[in-house]
Amino acid sequence: MSKVRKQRFILGFTVAAFLPIFLITGCSNRTQTGGVEGGGASNLISNLFDPVATPTSTPSFTVTVTATNASLSLPDESPQVVSGQTLQVPVIPEPYHTLVNTVSGTCPSGSWNNNTYTTGAITTDCTLELRALPLAQAIASGEKHNCVIMAGGLKCWGKNTYGQLGNDSTLQSTTPVPVPGLDSRVTAIAAGTNHTCAVKNGEAWCWGRNHLGQLGNGSTVDSLIPVQVSSLTGVSAISAGLNHSCAIANGRTYCWGVNAQRQLGDGTTNNSNIPVEATIVTPGGVAVTVTAGGYHSCATQTPNHTAQCWGWNISGQLGNLPGVTGVSAIAAGGNHSCAVVNGEARCWGANANGQTGSLAALGTGVTAIAAGSLHSCAIVGSGVWCWGSNSSGQSGGLVPAPLAYPNSMPNPNSIAGLAPAATAIAAGSAHTCAIVSGAVFCWGLNDLGQLGNSTNSLTLNPVPVRVQEIGE
Repeated sequence: MSKVRKQRFILGFTVAAFLPIFLITGCSNRTQTGGVEGGGASNLISNLFDPVATPTSTPSFTVTVTATNASLSLPDESPQVVSGQTLQVPVIPEPYHTLVNTVSGTCPSGSWNNNTYTTGAITTDCTLELRALPLAQAIASGEKHNCVIMAGGLKCWGKNTYGQLGNDSTLQSTTPVPVPGLDSRVTAIAAGTNHTCAVKNGEAWCWGRNHLGQLGNGSTVDSLIPVQVSSLTGVSAISAGLNHSCAIANGRTYCWGVNAQRQLGDGTTNNSNIPVEATIVTPGGVAVTVTAGGYHSCATQTPNHTAQCWGWNISGQLGNLPGVTGVSAIAAGGNHSCAVVNGEARCWGANANGQTGSLAALGTGVTAIAAGSLHSCAIVGSGVWCWGSNSSGQSGGLVPAPLAYPNSMPNPNSIAGLAPAATAIAAGSAHTCAIVSGAVFCWGLNDLGQLGNSTNSLTLNPVPVRVQEIGE
């Protein structure tokens, strides 16, 4: 593919809390120049592309970059016009991902390939907008809300009846809202039924419903903003279940909240509004991950990567785990559990909706797993597969009317449009979310805005929808 003359960006930045925006404008029969080289209050950099002097009907392109983030590193090569008057734009490197929108005119649609966005032939004036948005790093889904760790902090959306979004409000939000006080130092996130927890600077923080002490701050009063969990330092992992929470601190497992089914693991059935050590966990190992489900909990340990579950076992959700090694991930759902064992997906417990699945077809190469109320999902080879209940499309199965969504899908279903770059998966009550190339996608039930696309609509035959402008 032949290339026309191109120029490098000359950058001058000032520090500010805004995200860079790239405007790529096609203007037929005219050229534009301008901009500021080096530093400058406007931080405006313009770059002219003059494809060919003739014919005059060939569009020229002015690329305007507004960048006010001192840490942003732009690509070495600027956007360029190639043969056929298409526009190629290199992807912005981590910790950002690039979102392309049409601002004006009728820009031809494009696609990403090998980190380059290429449009169709440009024949009329139009403007494309490239937004450099922070990459999503981790995601958690509760009953009807979600939270995601971004490069600059934490954002949540969906149900907010008890303040589980952490923004000092009880209003639901159909788009992501920031959680005050939880900035770039957040390293882990967990979403329960109606509460949320995070790890910041090795400390545990929780917010939302607290009627059974699930926030762990020594009270049973709900909180609309994050409150620090009592007495825990050196926290490396955290999880939130139905009405209890668990964390790993200095290699040991602690839980708090409701304990009627012994889900706290301290040998009693007493609720606790402060962390208690899960002494049921076999001594001698170092706890690595922990997960809190409906009425049970599980944890993994080194050096042999073993797993152990405790709490309610009415459906066999505690499993038969002694002697099992090679467990790299574990997830506790409503009344079932799933794990990645030596690269394979395994599930056990309640199966009325097929949530434990027929998983042999997934083979090896499973890197992540999630368990919702009645469904499960896994990442296999960077693609997403789901199985179990599909009452609201949370398992992604598309079936012709009048069958609508089958209640039971024991065979894993590949979620279209998410391969080959899915890196994280989270399952809620009747919805699912994933991180794909640093962007967040959700699908399933959307009655309280848990899909994050500024609506409350559930579409027939749902497909993954991109969470709206999560980086802004």
